[in-house]
Amino acid sequence: MIAVRSRSTFLCLPLGIGCYFVYQALFPISFDLDAMNHRFFGSDGEYIVRHYLEGIKENQADHLLYHAIADLFHGQGTIPPAHVVELHRYLSASSGAILVSLAFLFVLFLGGGLFLALALALLLGGNTSVLYFSSTVETFLPSLLWGFSACFLTLRLVQAPRSWLLAVALGTCLGLAFLFRSDGILFLFLIVLLPWRSGLSISSLTALLLGGICVGGLGYMILAWSIHDVPPSEILPWLFGSMRRPQVLTGQWGSFSNFTPDNLSAVFINHVLFSILPPEPTSIGRFSDVAHYHLLAWPLVLALVALIISGLCSPSRLLPPSANPLRKAAMLWFFPHLLFALWLGPHEPFLFSILNTPALWLLCCRGGLFLTQPFAGKQAKLRTTILVMLCLGLWAHNLLLFIFPLASGQIW
Repeated sequence: MIAVRSRSTFLCLPLGIGCYFVYQALFPISFDLDAMNHRFFGSDGEYIVRHYLEGIKENQADHLLYHAIADLFHGQGTIPPAHVVELHRYLSASSGAILVSLAFLFVLFLGGGLFLALALALLLGGNTSVLYFSSTVETFLPSLLWGFSACFLTLRLVQAPRSWLLAVALGTCLGLAFLFRSDGILFLFLIVLLPWRSGLSISSLTALLLGGICVGGLGYMILAWSIHDVPPSEILPWLFGSMRRPQVLTGQWGSFSNFTPDNLSAVFINHVLFSILPPEPTSIGRFSDVAHYHLLAWPLVLALVALIISGLCSPSRLLPPSANPLRKAAMLWFFPHLLFALWLGPHEPFLFSILNTPALWLLCCRGGLFLTQPFAGKQAKLRTTILVMLCLGLWAHNLLLFIFPLASGQIW
């Protein structure tokens, strides 16, 4: 059994490579050169490309490592617009592909079978937001990849709290998530899962702090100083420079007045439903907006919501011990990002749905593990088959009815 599982882990390589080429092929280069193409999610893809073409380095404090790597890709001199798009898409597509591979390994680690791992990994890779942001220019996927890695390592450290190697790796991943996007600091909530009162050794705690501070803190200072000539004494004002943007000063972004029941319901519905299947482009997250779903989408919506609810409600005693913290991990991921999106921009609900897609996937993973446990007997294989069909249906729906029409300019 161990040998079979060991051989299964190598399937993450062709899985990731396949997803990479799919993500690279979905949109033409011209898509990222037109701002109107990004209005569904309110994405900054065209804005990022245009700034590189014009040599502008403003507003990079929030995505410091992303732009540092992009600068290395670009090198010196002027390059064609199409090449700028290609270079940035390498970051998006490779991060999305590795995320899918890591999700596959994640399920195997939790005790899932091969077909369950494939189905759940592709369920993550085929939802609306991962498909879109892995295939276009944006800053989300690299940070999410390291945040997801931090979640994986947190669960490993729960089982082996005295491993200083796991601890330093966790701190490093948290630091990298922050360097790619400053809102990656929200992944720190995941460490609440660690056995702080018992089990976590002093060496593990020290390694965790050193990894996070050296990579996230010192790394940020070094990058800011070497690339943007920001001295250490001015790091904090520069880091929070985005709070002086016009959208913030006018109260559109980053306002506590956004915390209203109406906005909360809008953001919550979008994060639960619309990161999985696309709504109408004009929707802003009301229950009435799901009425447009056609006959193909409704079974997918109901099945995915049922899988999420199963992950929420399934009893821990019927799950592998390694999967028990999944529900808490999902909550520690979901609610900080939900409140962040509510505070920052509830009127751009689709843009931040990607931040919570992995949290919802953790619940899908927990539900899938529960439904396919050995106690289910012969039904376990049937349920695994249903999950595979659900995954295929999700890909078919999102490619045929969202990605392809969007890429060809027909969705509007």
